[in-house]
Amino acid sequence: MRKYFTVAAFLSLMCKVSFLLAQSVDGDRFIETALKVQRLDPWQTQIALKESKDVSDYFLLLPKQLFEGEVGVGDDTEEFRLSLVNEGKGRINVAAGYVEVASGFKLVMALFRNRVDKVDVIAVAIGCGVPPVQFCDYGFIEFDPQSKKWTFSDVFPWTDFNRKCEAIKANRSKLNGSIEPFIPNIVLPDLGTTINVVDAWDTKKEPVFKVVWNGARFEVQ
Repeated sequence: MRKYFTVAAFLSLMCKVSFLLAQSVDGDRFIETALKVQRLDPWQTQIALKESKDVSDYFLLLPKQLFEGEVGVGDDTEEFRLSLVNEGKGRINVAAGYVEVASGFKLVMALFRNRVDKVDVIAVAIGCGVPPVQFCDYGFIEFDPQSKKWTFSDVFPWTDFNRKCEAIKANRSKLNGSIEPFIPNIVLPDLGTTINVVDAWDTKKEPVFKVVWNGARFEVQ
């Protein structure tokens, strides 16, 4: 089972909403595709060899294919990666384990320490624009220091997550007597370890429900 989540929403003003929410959808997705063809560049090798890594190291180790839309893959460098963060409203908070790129290309990542298995889990969110047309790609991944490759992690409860989202949509429809749009966006924490799930239509981005980190896995609340 693929360990990522994709939200694709194509909405019509006439029919109000047409919405696809899926844990695993046939066909390649952005993060999955990047992991399939990943290979470290020479400048990334020394970072990969570091025994202890922080969120900035993991940002630099992300597959270069994730940044193809910003620059040719052959032009990917450490300086280029950091320039993406420094442009616009991007930021790196090493202490909080948080990186945000917001220079037209939207990427957010957060570091979660797995205290049980002694591994670092990196949550990545790409895209997530403003409705009525929205595409998001989410991945929870781990960097293997032996193979020097990224793999998907199984720490996120996608089944429980999808069940929660479906229950919210059903409840809204029951209360209002019509199909109510609910487009869940995963908001990675810039402080702490709790993920907020918000409705993309909500301009205030108030949490609809939360997904908490217990030190080894996420749990839907």
